[in-house]
Amino acid sequence: MTLSEILRQAFATFRAHKMRTFLTMFGIVWGISSVILLVGLGRGFSVDQKKHMQTLGKEGGGQGGGRFTSTWTTRS
Repeated sequence: MTLSEILRQAFATFRAHKMRTFLTMFGIVWGISSVILLVGLGRGFSVDQKKHMQTLGKEGGGQGGGRFTSTWTTRS
């Protein structure tokens, strides 16, 4: 079989089974786009978490060893 015969037969099969061809192509596109979306979300969350971890120590007032007095007052 030559390449032209193979291609002719493949396109004839595509025309004969339009719904199956459409569903197969749709599944391939859906799968690839899902993987791209999930990888992008994962990398985005990773970058966001790294930025959050870098600023974690900067937002606090500072901590040291020892006893802290509470600003809460109790009423009896």
